[in-house]
Amino acid sequence: SAPPTSTSAFPTSRVQAIVFTTLDGYVIYETYYEQLNDIQKCEVRQSFDTISTNHELRHGSELVGRFKNGKVSGLVCGAVVGYALGSGYCDELMLSSFLERVFEVLVEVMDVDEVKGRPALDGGVLVGNYDVLCHVVDVMCVDGVVEEVGVEGVRKSLVLGSEKWTGGGRGLRGVVRSLKSSIGR
Repeated sequence: SAPPTSTSAFPTSRVQAIVFTTLDGYVIYETYYEQLNDIQKCEVRQSFDTISTNHELRHGSELVGRFKNGKVSGLVCGAVVGYALGSGYCDELMLSSFLERVFEVLVEVMDVDEVKGRPALDGGVLVGNYDVLCHVVDVMCVDGVVEEVGVEGVRKSLVLGSEKWTGGGRGLRGVVRSLKSSIGR
């Protein structure tokens, strides 16, 4: 017989969403691994905002909560907050560990300096390296499934994938250049 199907908004055991914001809550990057309408995406973002409320957001702060049938985790790195929504086996501990690894890779690959013992990671650094941010997330979480990829694996994939990104300025790098020029960077 066929396996049971779920009618929940988040039916599978995997990462459902990843969002990076500034400490002020401005969204830098977001991706959803489920088909969600705009209202559902707003609800997910609200769950991220809820776990941040009444917490001092400083480097290393971990945030946890629940959203419908899923678990929510947040982690502060420098002046950036990473959030993840998961279901099934993707509990708060696994999501927090995943976010920690993503930040470690981002800091290392982007060669972010340390200031007063914490990475100088902020919204400007992520926007300035948006193509790298997208690639890191894509390599470390494939269709919502967390991959065991470290810094060296991401670096290799960046080198191998760089030719695809520079296709006459029409690829991701061209989009990022347009984004940077539109915000005056």
